[in-house]
Amino acid sequence: MHTTRRARMRLLTPWIALFAALTLVTPVSARPFMPAASRSSAQSSWPPRAWAPITPNGNPPPPIISRYVGTTTLMDDSAAMSALGCSRAQAALANQDIVVILDFFYPYTGGDGKHPDDGVILDDGSYHYLGDVEDAVDDFIQGFMAPSCYVSGSHLTVVMGVNNSNYQGGDYVTEEHGTEWAQTVNDVLWNVGTWGWATQVTVWGGIDAEMAYNSGQATLAWALGFSEAESSEWYLDFGTCEDCLTQCTSPGQSLASTPYPWTCQQIYDVARGEPSNPTASRAMPEIYNTGGYNATEWYNLSLFGHEHYTYATPTDPYVDGAIRFSGALTQWNACQEDQGTLQQCDPSVENDPNTGFDQLYSALLADPRTDPQNSPYPFMVWSSDMSWEK
Repeated sequence: MHTTRRARMRLLTPWIALFAALTLVTPVSARPFMPAASRSSAQSSWPPRAWAPITPNGNPPPPIISRYVGTTTLMDDSAAMSALGCSRAQAALANQDIVVILDFFYPYTGGDGKHPDDGVILDDGSYHYLGDVEDAVDDFIQGFMAPSCYVSGSHLTVVMGVNNSNYQGGDYVTEEHGTEWAQTVNDVLWNVGTWGWATQVTVWGGIDAEMAYNSGQATLAWALGFSEAESSEWYLDFGTCEDCLTQCTSPGQSLASTPYPWTCQQIYDVARGEPSNPTASRAMPEIYNTGGYNATEWYNLSLFGHEHYTYATPTDPYVDGAIRFSGALTQWNACQEDQGTLQQCDPSVENDPNTGFDQLYSALLADPRTDPQNSPYPFMVWSSDMSWEK
């Protein structure tokens, strides 16, 4: 149960609006990259000069910056979260559909004597109730929709994300937390509806599911807990597939090179879900590697799904098991920012947004079994880049 709530229907005061305007951030220009042969150099510039629908030879969608919410300083600052929302609104183009991931780091399941209720532990080690998360996302959405910030016709999907790592060796990535996280998403959705913004704002859950962080069993339990809750929305898997450079040959095959036990079925179920473990998942994976092997990993996992989980139902004679990719995630901005004592990124994982998107899209498009054009769901519609500071 959520134990804290700030007052609802907070209004942006003039000084908050001024702060939002002053903190508007435009994307940093990425270093040049070699575009696909089918694209002109103008089409491949970042950020693109104009919005264009995605086609096999068209532009990637303009990237919008996502944010690590790693400190109490940001988490508890209503004005700062509103300003962050305003900056994302002003970065969008008219009628653009965008996604912003807000990453709240570590899940926390109460009952171990340290804290009474479920919540999150941020990168600075501070604990926060789920109600605090709701309040922070509310502030972000109100900033996005402020009249001085919102761009006409744009649509936001805000992803309330956590990772699948247990903080300091605890056992916090659980089915219970997944269910509670879904309820928190529902609470924010209810607020959005009461404010009259349901057509402009969608709210999803999210998990940075990484095979190096936790076991497949624990991560899938969280995903099923979220999916089995009474939620009308998806969660976004914005994680990795570290051991997927070769195609899985059977669902029970172990991915032995990872530090935690995973099977091919578990990593697929977190990202897509199959009949025995249906998850409410869409995938927007980390395509960080400049050499393209992250894209190859996810292509292989999607091909595995197509080969092993394409099936028929009484109402649908053909359900393709290929993964429903919503887009690609990069970390160019985060890698350029001053992280103090934190280690800077290896240059090999500094894909800029257009390169990351192009790598994944090209890998999928090259094989008709994973071609995103064959899906009834919107495929590869988003591009986002992670940031710590902006």
